[in-house]
Amino acid sequence: MTKRHLLLFVPVLFLCACAKIVPLTGGDKDITPPVMTRTEPDTFSTGFSGKEIRLSFNEYITVDDPTRHVYFSPVLKNAPQFIAGNKSLLIKIKDTLLPNTTYTVRLQGAIKDLNEGNPLDEQLFVFSTGAQIDSGSFSGYVRNAETNEGVKAAKVLLYDAGSDPLRVKTEKPTYYSISRDDGFFTIPYIREGSYKVFALQEEDNSLTYDRAGEGIAFISADITTGQDSSLQLRLFRSADDTLKLLKSKYETEGRFSFKFSKGVPDLQIRAEDSTGLREMLVYSNTNGDSVNVWLRGQPADSTVFYLSARDFSDTVSLKSKAPVTGGGSRGLKTGGTSKPVITLIPPAGKELSLYDTLAVSFSKPVFLRDSSLIVLLEDSVPHPFRLERSPRNPLLWNIFFTPRSDVNYTLDWKRSAFELYSTRDTVDSAHYEFSYLPVEDYSQLNVAVRHADRSAPLIVSLMRDTKVLLTKRLGENDTLISFSKLPPGSYSLKALADQNNDGVYTTGSLPDGRQPEKIYYLASPVVLRKGFDQKIVWDFDKKGR
Repeated sequence: MTKRHLLLFVPVLFLCACAKIVPLTGGDKDITPPVMTRTEPDTFSTGFSGKEIRLSFNEYITVDDPTRHVYFSPVLKNAPQFIAGNKSLLIKIKDTLLPNTTYTVRLQGAIKDLNEGNPLDEQLFVFSTGAQIDSGSFSGYVRNAETNEGVKAAKVLLYDAGSDPLRVKTEKPTYYSISRDDGFFTIPYIREGSYKVFALQEEDNSLTYDRAGEGIAFISADITTGQDSSLQLRLFRSADDTLKLLKSKYETEGRFSFKFSKGVPDLQIRAEDSTGLREMLVYSNTNGDSVNVWLRGQPADSTVFYLSARDFSDTVSLKSKAPVTGGGSRGLKTGGTSKPVITLIPPAGKELSLYDTLAVSFSKPVFLRDSSLIVLLEDSVPHPFRLERSPRNPLLWNIFFTPRSDVNYTLDWKRSAFELYSTRDTVDSAHYEFSYLPVEDYSQLNVAVRHADRSAPLIVSLMRDTKVLLTKRLGENDTLISFSKLPPGSYSLKALADQNNDGVYTTGSLPDGRQPEKIYYLASPVVLRKGFDQKIVWDFDKKGR
């Protein structure tokens, strides 16, 4: 190697040795959605007679399920063809468009940029086959009839006025739109006139009320553009008048479950296996459509259930898993079942209300084996009490006694006081300490009702953490309702307009033209302070939840 070449090589080697490798950074993540830059034809064009629409964007795009997220109003009989290519979306129309009609093409999150998937917000493309753009419109909210919360992705359907309300079961609408996350919707650029309005919550995208369990809402009277500004649609699910057993199965540890198509208040159940009729506990949920059955002792390999109610009967044979055998209490394997979770209600560790019923909740049903092993102490002195299983919930045992607020209480039971209803395993011992809030710390809530619709009796419920504590019926001429002896804390109120006077919420019926009963919620919770009474005004004209 020559001297000259050596001199060239050394500096290069030095540079390579000193180089520092720095990882590439991509910068901030792109969160900008595509922008529509051009349409063919121009938006708001009139006299359109073509078969293709091209929408162009400022970057490469992808289209997410256009059959659901890109839709025409008025509705097309045949679905258009969508072709995404580079920076544009081509829509090929397969229908003959109606004459002198304004069409709206709505893109609801269908267009996304190719790399990051940022969706384009709702976008409208409008054109007319006639000489002008129609200017009629409607807007409003779709809300859940029971919770008053906005319903997302409900389809709001418009039919010509004067038509059969049941058309919604078989025919697609003339115009439609889809509600936003908060339930708000708008249907712009429609023909001036009167319409029947429905809202539909469905999964199959059929635009018809054609399946059991779909949500429906309707406005009883026809509505007219220019007169009816903000529409309020209360979505409900119709009660299934035909009682059916939907599902039955063996769960675990002697528990069987049954699911019905509707509540069954008069359900009768008998259980029989190879040993004969079985003793059991039955628990229905609030609606009465879900029922749990626990057999006393371990179930046999197969149990036959005889179910009956008014205009209903069914017989179900269910196989259970192999029973646990071996040592342990009553011949059962000690580890064969999980221990029940036990909770004092109200929870121990805080001051209880003198007006609450003390109860013990078990995660699985138990049998009172020996009441002498249970002791209630009032400042270390045994205090008389009565223990009863709740008639409404077999997992709950109520403890009845007269409490005082100036003493401390202890509830104790020893092992073997209770045993599990199904497996006969004994329940572990327990110890709870609690006391009660002094009388002077309680409050009273006075509620003045304004602008309530008194065409139906009002049932007002006081709630805490979604649990109904007290319920009162407001008389026809009553404007003030009071809840007394309340511990401090945060409370909420709801009221039911009990149209049929049966004491419970009644859903609507489209065939009968019956709206669901109205439920009102106080807009914000009421906070009661210790020892202070409070009066509030509940104005039903002001929107709550």
